[in-house]
Amino acid sequence: MLRAEARQGSVRGRDVRLARLEVARRGDCPERRRAELKVEARLHDVVAGLPRVVFRYDEAGSYTFATGMPPGVAITELHGRPPLAGRVLHDVLRGIALVGRTLEGLHETGRAHRALRPEVLLASRDRMWLRDAGLAATPPEAGEGTDAYRAPEQQRAAGGAATDVYQLAAIVYHLVTGEAPGPDPLPVARLRPEWDRLDEPLAAALHPDPRRRAALGELIRGLTRPGG
Repeated sequence: MLRAEARQGSVRGRDVRLARLEVARRGDCPERRRAELKVEARLHDVVAGLPRVVFRYDEAGSYTFATGMPPGVAITELHGRPPLAGRVLHDVLRGIALVGRTLEGLHETGRAHRALRPEVLLASRDRMWLRDAGLAATPPEAGEGTDAYRAPEQQRAAGGAATDVYQLAAIVYHLVTGEAPGPDPLPVARLRPEWDRLDEPLAAALHPDPRRRAALGELIRGLTRPGG
């Protein structure tokens, strides 16, 4: 099985992101991965805000699809390492709220990204996009995701919409404070007093119990509330 995760090739002059599965030996696992890859492509077709599929090939021994790459680069590539300057943070938070709307559409399909990190949030000067559907097409596995943004439930092979809330809040916390939240994060006001308005929404979104975590809409409203 082969899978590409970077900008590769071009379609009529466009940068694309390529995903490819080659089945060298028949069996349950390769066929399951093939089915998951097809689900992932369908999510790109139906969820508003995800890059659209620009081509796909479904053959007996392989499955390939490519999505257009949104304009822009990863947040940290555009703006530098956290913590971000206040004038930049205002724009970044508005962009992350747009990404939150895309995640809401993904959640409406009954699936969650579960692999959010700054590298999959592509930003230009005036917009931000979610690069891909992450792990939405695959069942949860223990320890999945990136260490700095992993939700507590991901340690035990669980994950859902609340996982995306935690990961998005963890990214914001890192961008604002320069530190990953960890299991018992300090209030934002202790590290960046001028952004104390984010204390409440981030604390609610970073709750260790996904059943008590804030909803995604609450986090989005907290990020875009005037002030700061």
